[in-house]
Amino acid sequence: MKISTNTTTLLKALKIAGKVIPTNPSIPALGCFLFKVKNGVFTVTSSNNEMHLTIPIQTEQISEEGECLIPYKRISDFVSLLPNEIITIETSERNVLISWKKGKKTESCPNVTDYPLFAEPKEPTNISLDAQELKNALGHTIPFCANTEIRPIMMGVHFDIKKDSVSIVATDSHQMRLHTIQANNNAEAKFTLFRNTAQVLESVITKDSRQVSVSADNKTAVFTVDGTVIITKTIEGKYPNYKTVIPAQETAKGFITIEKEEFIRTIKRLGNNAQNVLLTTTPMFLHLRSEDFSANSLLEEDFDCVSSGNDNSILLNAQRLLNILTSIEGEKTLIRVIDDRSPLVFLDEKNNENTSIALLMPLAQTR
Repeated sequence: MKISTNTTTLLKALKIAGKVIPTNPSIPALGCFLFKVKNGVFTVTSSNNEMHLTIPIQTEQISEEGECLIPYKRISDFVSLLPNEIITIETSERNVLISWKKGKKTESCPNVTDYPLFAEPKEPTNISLDAQELKNALGHTIPFCANTEIRPIMMGVHFDIKKDSVSIVATDSHQMRLHTIQANNNAEAKFTLFRNTAQVLESVITKDSRQVSVSADNKTAVFTVDGTVIITKTIEGKYPNYKTVIPAQETAKGFITIEKEEFIRTIKRLGNNAQNVLLTTTPMFLHLRSEDFSANSLLEEDFDCVSSGNDNSILLNAQRLLNILTSIEGEKTLIRVIDDRSPLVFLDEKNNENTSIALLMPLAQTR
């Protein structure tokens, strides 16, 4: 293999691919990048036990095809210290030679045959999604994945593909975020991505990306965007029926409209005082209260809002409430309330629950 490429272009790809390299690789090859030139295209690949990421890299010249493994940390740190110029990467047997205007570096390479390969889906469902809508949906849902391994399926982002839409959802059973993308699909499928895979997918979608091709079965999914390919295993198991926990609109007993940014600042103050916030609705304002009994500290505040329906007192975790609010778009947030034991429904100011919706479970109150 022999190619010439720009250091800045190479480093950008290495930073993205480096997100996939495991901290403690199960085999030495997984601690390396796979550099490969085939059919006139130079790519860098990284892999772990969950996914396989391949990124095409622009070159100045390709003189010879081939492939080699290069240790992740050594090549990333080295390239980051080079000036912005053209370098040449050349391999011979188990060695790689990197040369630039004023120097050169020789490095031994692990055996490329040790590098694991991922099988693509056998009988996949194939769809295409708007790249910016997918990036937006992932950004909204990823923070709501569960962090505990009690139910591994809930540690990922779930894709529910229907013929007219793709619903993307994440929940930890205390809070849930659902984002739906309208689509025109020829088949239906369901799968759940590992959280890290979803984060990498979000990061490879740039502001200039237009379409993301998706190919998936019940074990493997492939995402292709701007030539970058992610092949990933999916989480085994059945995802909870998230639709059953969304309260019907007609069950709501109270409706609240708030100025989001001001409300976020208010909840941050209350959350800084104590972990939970008691929210009491009135026709003209919300009465908010946080109390830290161990420090004998009490903070109370009234927040102007538009409210209708029954009055309620609802105990909420402050950090989860902030997670919900920061994920809602627009200047105003609409909140539907049933009672102090049912999930609160959060919508953006367009009030379109067919596109974006968030749920937050109240905490039990000591009577």
